[in-house]
Amino acid sequence: MTPYPDWVKKLPNGRLPDRSDFKTYGHDLKARVQIWQTTISAAVQMTEEFEDWLRRPDLKQVLDLA
Repeated sequence: MTPYPDWVKKLPNGRLPDRSDFKTYGHDLKARVQIWQTTISAAVQMTEEFEDWLRRPDLKQVLDLA
């Protein structure tokens, strides 16, 4: 399972945060923490939506990996 690319594009900088953010933000801890918190909030929302789907699966939403 993987999030839709459109979901990732909506994250800060259009990607998942990673160690390269230390170079991007340097000593701006506040900015670095903010992008991580925003990403975590989005991931929590995605998790809750998936839990809802598991309670009432809709197989029309399942796509082939091909």
